[in-house]
Amino acid sequence: NPSIYPRGKLTYDEKADFIPITGLVRINQALLASKSLPVSDVKELIALAKQTPGELTFGTAGVGTSSYIAGEYFFKHLAKVEAIHVPYQGGAPAMNALMGNHVDANALTLPPAVPHINTGRLRGIAIASERRLDAVKDVPTYAESGFPGFDMNDWNGLFAAAGTPPEAIARMQKVCAEAIKDAKVREKLDAAGAVLVANSPADFKTWLDG
Repeated sequence: NPSIYPRGKLTYDEKADFIPITGLVRINQALLASKSLPVSDVKELIALAKQTPGELTFGTAGVGTSSYIAGEYFFKHLAKVEAIHVPYQGGAPAMNALMGNHVDANALTLPPAVPHINTGRLRGIAIASERRLDAVKDVPTYAESGFPGFDMNDWNGLFAAAGTPPEAIARMQKVCAEAIKDAKVREKLDAAGAVLVANSPADFKTWLDG
């Protein structure tokens, strides 16, 4: 997200590269805690990290991933506490480690954690989103937790090869929008905590250009 890591202009030559069709979904980063960790919110997590410098561990999907960036940004730049990063080879191993109490916390995208949060098997501490999400209504945003502006998400979009006729672009955007807005599709995506987009080619391009 440009408010977190300014990416500058994502420029491209539509005659030589790709044409944006539509954004599809955005998936927000989340901060999760093991059920055994004696914290229930961001404030308590930071307090614990300060009380035990260099002992708190957090897992991610691996060095260089978006979850790694989100975790490092939160602990080092926002909270300004010392925490040990434990990289895993993907989100699933990181989630298993948290569920097995091998790490204290995780910085991961939200969807894999939704069922575990709702069944109480782990704690949702914060979401890097502008607003709370219906899938996990009790999990606050970072803004609510005292860190405004931390809105970070992974996203999926659709592009066409350069030279694709405008009418084809419009037709593909329409089909994608209709598919995403289908009640069954929306229900599943909403339940996973994904934010639906389905914007126009012009709006998608504006968002990409930041």
